Amino acid sequence: MKLKLLFVLAALALIACGEDTETLRVTDRYTLDMLGKGVSLTEEKCDSARTGQLLYVSDSTGIFYCTGKVWKKVNGEDGKDGRDGKDAKDGTDGKKGENGASGTDCFVEEFADGFVLGCGATKAIVRYNFEIPDTCRIELKSDLSYELICGADSAKLDRGPQGDAGDVCKQEDIGGGQVRLICGQDSVTLFKAACGETPFDPDGLQFCYGDTLVDRCGTRVYDIKKQFCYGDSLVPLCGGEEYDPEEQFCFNGVLKDFCGGEKYNPKEFSCKDNELYGKCGEQAYRVKNEFCDDRDGAIYRFTVIGGATWMAQNLDYKVPQSFCDSVQKDDDLHCGIKGRFYPWTVAMGKEWSECGTRHSCGSTIQYPHQGVCPDGWHIPTIEEWGALRDVMGTYDIVYWDESVVLRNRKDMSEVLKNEFGFSAIPTGIVDVYWSANSFIRRGDTTIWSDGFDSWSSTEASAEKAELCFFYSIGGYKEMVSLEYPYTKESTRTIRCVKD
Repeated sequence: MKLKLLFVLAALALIACGEDTETLRVTDRYTLDMLGKGVSLTEEKCDSARTGQLLYVSDSTGIFYCTGKVWKKVNGEDGKDGRDGKDAKDGTDGKKGENGASGTDCFVEEFADGFVLGCGATKAIVRYNFEIPDTCRIELKSDLSYELICGADSAKLDRGPQGDAGDVCKQEDIGGGQVRLICGQDSVTLFKAACGETPFDPDGLQFCYGDTLVDRCGTRVYDIKKQFCYGDSLVPLCGGEEYDPEEQFCFNGVLKDFCGGEKYNPKEFSCKDNELYGKCGEQAYRVKNEFCDDRDGAIYRFTVIGGATWMAQNLDYKVPQSFCDSVQKDDDLHCGIKGRFYPWTVAMGKEWSECGTRHSCGSTIQYPHQGVCPDGWHIPTIEEWGALRDVMGTYDIVYWDESVVLRNRKDMSEVLKNEFGFSAIPTGIVDVYWSANSFIRRGDTTIWSDGFDSWSSTEASAEKAELCFFYSIGGYKEMVSLEYPYTKESTRTIRCVKD
C-alpha cells in the first residue's frame, strides 16, 4: 500500500475505544504509516527516531504505537480471551475458564482532507491542517533554495530548473521622434519625447519650447522670446523682432540700419547719404576722415599713411604764447587755414625754465607725448616723421595740397596728386624771441612762406629740437622733406599723430 504522510495528535496514540466521536485538528508532527500485508513489525524498528509514531498494519487490523523501543498495539478494551482456562486448548473449550468476549477491531478510513480512526464504536476524525499561521516566513538559503518556516514547522522549496532565455528586445528608430520596441514577434511603438501632442527626438535637430517645436541653432537650444538664430549664431531680439545683423543693429530696443557698413551711437552720430556724421558743438563732421577737438570745437581732417593716422591739416588750438600767421588774427580763437605757430617749449606744454634754450628736458618727455595735441593724439617723434617720408617718398607731388600755389614751383597741375592726403601747405614761420619770461613777436606776418615746417617731440640738445620741413625750390622732383635741428625759441606748426 502506498505510504502517505499524515499529521496527527500525539494523544491519538492513546485513544481508548469509547462511545464518543471527536474531530481533531493536526497541530504536531506525528505520522501514521500504513503498511501493506505481509510486512512484519520486526522490519519496522521502534527506535528513538520513531518514538511517538503510529503504525497501522492492515493485515492485523491493528494500530501500533512506538514507545520505549517497543511497538504496542492500540485496541479497544480487551475482552477476556480465555487465557485463564487451564484444561482447554484455546479458552473457548476451557471448562474452568470463562469464555471472554472477542476484542474490538480497530480500523482506518481515508477521505479527501483526513482520515477516520475507529476502534469498535469509538471513532476519531483527523483532518489535515491547511491553515498557515501568521508567523510564517520564507528564507533564502545558501544553496539558493527557499525554506518556509511556520512556528516549529518548516518545509524546503527547491529552485526549479532555469527556464529558457527569453527573446532579446531591440529598439528601432523609425523617425518622427518615434521608436519601435521589438521583442520576438511582438512590437510596440513609443514616443522618444512629446512636445504637446507632437512626438519629437530630444537628441535631434529640434527642441520643445512650451508646446512649440523649434529648430536648434546649430546644436544649441535658446529662449525664443529673447533670442533668434542667425546662421549658427544666437542674436538678441530687438523689441521682440528678428533682423539681419549684417545690415541692422539694435539701439535701446530700436532697429537701426548700418551707416557705411558700421554701427553707431545715434545719440552722438547721425547718418546722411550712408555716411556717418558726428556732432562738434553746432557743427557736423564726417566720421570717415574728420574728428572733433572737444576742447574748442575745432574739426580736423585726418589720413592714414603707412598704418599711422596723421592729421591732414595743421593744429589750430590756442594756448598762451602761440601765434597766428598775422598779428591781426592773434586775438581770434582760430587762426584759419595755416593753423597756429608754437615755440617748441609751448608745443610740448613745458615751461621755459624746464625745456627752453639751455634747459634739457628730453628725459622727461615720454612717448607718446601729447603736448598741445587733442586727447588721444600726440606730437610725432622725429622717427615717426622719418617713417612718413619712407612711405610717401621725397617728391613734392605727394605732399602738397592741390589748391596751394608755391612761388618757386612750376605749374604742376597735371602731376600734383596728393595721393596720401597729407595736404601740406606753405606756412613759413613766425619770427619770435624770448624776453622778459615770454615770447615776443618780431613782425606782423610770417616769413619764409614757401616752406612747410613742423615740430617733432625729439629734443636734439639743450638749445635745439628736431623738426621736419618741406620746401619747394622749383623742380617737381626735388627733395622736399628733411630732418633738421633748430633753435627751440623759433615757432613752427604742429601735425599730430593718433596714439
